[in-house]
Amino acid sequence: PTRVETYHALFRMYTRVKKHDRAFQACAALVHLGDADLDEQMLYQQYRPEAGLRPTSALDEKDWAELYPLEHDANVRAVLEVIGPTAIAYRVAQLETSGKLPVLTAKTRQDPETSTVSAVRSLRWGSQVLRVPLPEIHVLPDLASGISAIQAQQPAIAVGKAVLSGRSVAELAFLVGRDLTYFRPEHRMLIYFPSMPELTALVTTAIRMALPGSAGAASLRDRALAEALEKGLDATGWERVRTAVQRVESSGSTIDLRGYVRSLEIAATRVGLLLSGDLPTAGKLLATDVREVAGLRAADRMRDLMPYAVSSPYASLRAKLGVEAM
Repeated sequence: PTRVETYHALFRMYTRVKKHDRAFQACAALVHLGDADLDEQMLYQQYRPEAGLRPTSALDEKDWAELYPLEHDANVRAVLEVIGPTAIAYRVAQLETSGKLPVLTAKTRQDPETSTVSAVRSLRWGSQVLRVPLPEIHVLPDLASGISAIQAQQPAIAVGKAVLSGRSVAELAFLVGRDLTYFRPEHRMLIYFPSMPELTALVTTAIRMALPGSAGAASLRDRALAEALEKGLDATGWERVRTAVQRVESSGSTIDLRGYVRSLEIAATRVGLLLSGDLPTAGKLLATDVREVAGLRAADRMRDLMPYAVSSPYASLRAKLGVEAM
């Protein structure tokens, strides 16, 4: 993905056939790599979204398929979507019992309709473009991080001092897109079960309960979790879990939760790029991102973004939103 000759060739080809947005993306890649010539730098400067993107439409459900990487398993997503609400309620009850449930107050909560905080306004804008339910927004100036999800009773997100000043519109858009991805209903459970051991224990319990005849079905270590799932899921829910698992097994594959979590983080990074519209901005932010998600580092995410930024699916989404360079 860092082979500069490829992006130079794409720039020449798309310029020749007058596909300006595709040429712009090739230039953006070259600027990020530090190998753009004068013409490529000029085209990039002409179209880079300094004042932010102004979409004329929003994403539909089917558009999200263009954001997931090929290795993303929709069957795993289906399982998590079914058990998610019950699992979240179970985790919230655990946090409350242990006294670890965050206490959020009206003092820190922002009204997204009237707030003058740029990050809050960006979150409201991003939720509309992505059609993701807007969580409660709490500004916490003493929080060192930027934008981060909160394990609360209701969907909630914190805005810390790292994004309260000194961030460009494109930087805020990238961070907003990345973090709002996890507030899609079928993704939200990962906020409450962020570690692989916790997530694996949860999904393993659900699968063993859905398929009582499977190997190890009787070995349910967390009886409280099993009871919560039994109460929370109806017959239709269990049938959906069984169907999804059986589809995986019939394909000769297995449930790969680690791969699923990695694929979702890749999708979230792609969403950040889509909202920011600027690959060099994404590269700048990822260069200082020290998080590892299921072993996926910032450098791994950038290696995915480079080819994705010049791909047809990305171009289609930009056209759908009405933000392509013309």
